[in-house]
Amino acid sequence: MRCRYLSDLAVDKQYQGLGIGKELVKRTRAIIGDEVSLILLSAPDAMSYYPTLGFELAGNAYVVRRKY
Repeated sequence: MRCRYLSDLAVDKQYQGLGIGKELVKRTRAIIGDEVSLILLSAPDAMSYYPTLGFELAGNAYVVRRKY
């Protein structure tokens, strides 16, 4: 499976709701194409946002945290 990870997508609160995040995801998807899965981890407050952009919930993720 070919996939790409979208890291640290954030829009300043004063600019949220203007379509900036939607456009960033749209442009990312256009670059990687339809044959590549796009994966991200969501902050708890944004969990309801990503399904509106076509993301499906995948309830499994693992992390090895940095030491420094």
